Amino acid sequence: MLSDISVQPEAILAAVVAAVALLAYYYAPGWVFGADARFWNPIRRLLVPVVDQLLDEHGGDLDYASYELDNSEHAARVEADVVAVGDALADAGYKRMPLAALKTLPDGRVEAASWARRSSLLARRQTHVIVFEADNGVDIYAHEEPNAINPLTAWKHYRGVDYDPAAGVKTVREWLNNSDLSRWSRADPTTTG
Repeated sequence: MLSDISVQPEAILAAVVAAVALLAYYYAPGWVFGADARFWNPIRRLLVPVVDQLLDEHGGDLDYASYELDNSEHAARVEADVVAVGDALADAGYKRMPLAALKTLPDGRVEAASWARRSSLLARRQTHVIVFEADNGVDIYAHEEPNAINPLTAWKHYRGVDYDPAAGVKTVREWLNNSDLSRWSRADPTTTG
């Protein structure tokens, strides 16, 4: 019976990475993944392109480390800076996502920060929020997806299974309606001004 089960090595690796991340989220001091943990952004901008290049060369069909978002994930433009948006996200229970793929936009902007919120560390799903600087504020993109730090759902996460931009956008807009970030709009994300 067990011989009938086919397990991909990438799925095992995803579960191991998720388990390590899960332990880090559980045992690390709160500040490591909180609003003040801005050190993740430059580290990710430096390392993720290297990982992406390695996956391009040696990862088979596992090419996940960076990709471009489209406007279906644009939730809002907020008249605030990245720090204020990060503080508000942290207050709402979002945590930094250092293992997330590095996102870019069609206009060339690279994400300023990546956040996720889950009902628990082992929740099946998470809402992922990606923040981009804009000339007059911050563009917020979002999607709902399988939880990246749950070893049972990590492989689905990395494969993009059950990836739901509409649900993430809805969740973020509902949060914005009740947040201290009162000045936001559904501005056209293709304009940075």
